[in-house]
Formats: sequence, C-alpha cells, structure tokens
Amino acid sequence: MLEFGSGFVALGAAQSSDKLSNIFRSRRQLAPLGQVYLVIAIAALLQCSINFLAYFSALPDIAGKSLNGAAKNSTYLINGSLALLASWYFGGRPGLWRIIQPYGRLRLYPGWWLLAIGIMVPVLFAALYLNDWLFGETSRLYSMQLPSWKSALQDAPMIVKVAISDELFWVGFIYPRLLSAGFTPLKASLLMGVLWGMGYIPFLFTGFFIAPGISPENLVLGWFAMTPIYIWLYHQTGSALLLVVFNVSMQFAYSAVPVLPQVTGDNNVLAMANLVTLLCGLLLWWLWPASTKPTPVLSACHLSGSAEPA
Repeated sequence: MLEFGSGFVALGAAQSSDKLSNIFRSRRQLAPLGQVYLVIAIAALLQCSINFLAYFSALPDIAGKSLNGAAKNSTYLINGSLALLASWYFGGRPGLWRIIQPYGRLRLYPGWWLLAIGIMVPVLFAALYLNDWLFGETSRLYSMQLPSWKSALQDAPMIVKVAISDELFWVGFIYPRLLSAGFTPLKASLLMGVLWGMGYIPFLFTGFFIAPGISPENLVLGWFAMTPIYIWLYHQTGSALLLVVFNVSMQFAYSAVPVLPQVTGDNNVLAMANLVTLLCGLLLWWLWPASTKPTPVLSACHLSGSAEPA
C-alpha cells in the first residue's frame, strides 16, 4: 500500500514538474512584443510601488539606516537589472551577450563622438531664440553657465550609471524587440519615448534625478522628443557607449543652457526646447534615414523571425 501511494506521489510530482517546465518554456517562447509588454509592466510595477513606499516613508529601518532614502536613490537600477535578467531568461547566454556587446563598439569615426557631445547645445540655443521671436520677447544674447570641474566630476558618475541602466532597458532590450515585431526604427523610437518619459514620473515625487519645477507633461514630452535622436545615433553606429556620451553631454547641456524651469521660472521655454529637439530628431531621420545594412542593431533582431515594418 505504501509503494502504491508513493507511486502516486512520484507521478504527481512528475506531472507538476512537467507543468512547471511547460510554463517556463511558453514564457521563453513569448513573442517579442509580448516580451516588451511583460517586462515594461514588471518595471513599472516595481518602480511605482517602491517609489510610492519611499515617498511616504513606509519602508522600515535596518541597522539604524533608513531604506526610504536608499530606495529613492537606487530604484533607477531596476530597469538595467531587469533588462539583463530578461535578456538571459528569454535568450540565454546569446541574448545576454547581444545586450552587452554594443558597449564594446568603440572604433567609430571621430565625427560621431563630436556629434554626440555637441548636438544638443545648438538645439537648445535655437529653442531660446525661437521662443523669444514667437512670443515677442526682448531680443537678448544668451550664454552658457558651465559647471565647475569639481561639480562635473561629482555629478558625472551618477549620470553615467542612470544612463547605462536606462539604455540597457530601453535601447538594449525593448528597441530590438520592437523592430522584430515590425516597427520601423522611427516609430519604435517615438513609442519608446512616451514610455521612457512615463517611467520617470515616479521620480517627480521622490525628487531623484529630476530638475525642480518640471511638469509631468514636459517630462514625458522631453523623452518623446529626445528618443528619436538617441535611436538615430544608435542605429547608425551600433554603439551603446556613444549613447552614454550623448546622455551625459545632454544632461550637462540642459544644466548649462538656460531652459529649465528653475532658471526661467516656468515650463514654457523647456516646452519649446522639447519641440525643437523633436524637429531636430525627425529631420535627422528624414535626411539620413536608417541604414538597411546588417548593422549590430539589425542583426540582433532575429528574436522570433522577421516582420514587415509597421
């Protein structure tokens, strides 16, 4: 009787193991767009819940140290960590290698590095003068207020870490899957821009990495406007490290050129800067559209077969 019962237990355990294996196998076979929806939903849930708890100081103290402050200053790591984990889960070691490989692409024409460093400065100045001209403001000469070397060296490491985490998630994981699902590079970048900006909204409440006074709509519009330039640079070069340079330079440009609400007193100039940035990105795509050659970006899009561009 005991042997008969143990046989049923073994059979039940085997069936449970088979069901669990089928569940994991079906998840790994999830279509690229399904992977995008799933991972974005998990990231949003984690970001919103942890930042919500930290904002209301609901997290406990451990060993005399508050988890609320630590959570506010570290939730940016969620996206990057989730991108690496999901890349391994859905693609194994090859998937993990595909998301890391672009950071080793350094041998680019020097003009790309100069463009990544300096492109946002003339864009922001153009927005300032266009805003004055359209709204009849008194014409004046604007200048940059560059940070000190000490301040720049102090802020740069955090900007780099946030940039890498964001780019692993949006550019490394999400973007190739949108391409594989049939989106054109430009349409993928515009969709990503909206979602990227919405992902930053919890930081408005915790005050992490967001300039004071920026409205939620300007925050989302800013990433919607910036992402086409981001993806154009990436699609043309295949270098994720170039995007880190662009991100750091862009952050310092916004601090040096007087467009932020903490300097202007409202969100109007920043909104104009976002519109000019969007026009610049669309112009880049129109004048120099994405290459159809098998660049490192395109070659990473064989995740579940090809699709016709949306």
